[in-house]
Amino acid sequence: MLRPSGRNTLEHSPIRLAGIVPDLLITITVMIGVVIPPVPMNVFAVKKITKVPFGVIYRGAVPFLAGLVLCAALLLLFPQLATLLPGLLMK
Repeated sequence: MLRPSGRNTLEHSPIRLAGIVPDLLITITVMIGVVIPPVPMNVFAVKKITKVPFGVIYRGAVPFLAGLVLCAALLLLFPQLATLLPGLLMK
């Protein structure tokens, strides 16, 4: 999480050389991490505001978690997907 800012810091990183987009993967994994235990911050916030049991909240969150895990897996397998849409829009 704490790394020097700037675009050149990850330019020669082993992760970057493998073709994986680390910033996007970090964002997706943090999104997954704030929902699943052991410290589900977003779930605690929703429970506090709505007074709904954890089971109901997780039943509603599972489809979104599945989508995030699928996106993370697709980005790991096909890192070109991260730049596909911006590349098409720049033409």
